[in-house]
Amino acid sequence: MLRREVIAFTGGAMVALRFSAAKSAVPVRVGFVSGGDEKGATAFVAALRDGLAAEGYHEPDTLSLECLYADYSLERVPALVAELERRHVELIVTHAAATSIVVKGYRTVPVVYEFSADPVATGIATDLAHPLFNATGVTLMKAELNTKRLEFLHEFAPEVHRVAVITNPLHAGEEREREDLGAQAEQLGIHLAFFSTPNRAELDRALDAIAAAPPQALIAFSEGFVVENRETIISFAMKHRLPLVSGWGR
Repeated sequence: MLRREVIAFTGGAMVALRFSAAKSAVPVRVGFVSGGDEKGATAFVAALRDGLAAEGYHEPDTLSLECLYADYSLERVPALVAELERRHVELIVTHAAATSIVVKGYRTVPVVYEFSADPVATGIATDLAHPLFNATGVTLMKAELNTKRLEFLHEFAPEVHRVAVITNPLHAGEEREREDLGAQAEQLGIHLAFFSTPNRAELDRALDAIAAAPPQALIAFSEGFVVENRETIISFAMKHRLPLVSGWGR
């Protein structure tokens, strides 16, 4: 399933569960909170609208979608949630880095989320079947797939022995991803250099460092920040003629 389809499922099917039984002449007010900016969340919001439209919710007649952005300043997220509550939204949808802040923070309305981190490690679920804090959603995280991607890289480019890995320390589950990938790299005789990129400034510094001592390939762990900055990462890889492996094509 494509990531966009997963998002559409989240926005359509799960939000519809909340409202399908009681449509009225008054538009349903749904809030959306992103830790990033409007440009980075464009695909997510478009898919959310598509999912809602599939369930009969269209702006402005039956839907009012209130979108707020922290512009990568995550400390602003609680204030955005409070603002949505002041606007009397009936549900908050969130994604990526904002998820744990929105879910764990004070609010009175339920939350639906989509992110690629480990919900148990994040502390927002007891296990995958038991979410907490009056919130539910989906996780796209499958850490073991990173090892498969490294195997794939090794198969089509066996001469590659130095690989740079773009990671996000704010991504719950990243430690497990590092461990799994490191174990597989050791078996394949591949040296990994990890570059932590919790924000755009750190990503720019990481890419400068990679350019100064080029590896033979790049791996980007699949998570929201990488997706939001995929054009930058892809352009860098193409400019330096580096194979790039990640989880989502779009």
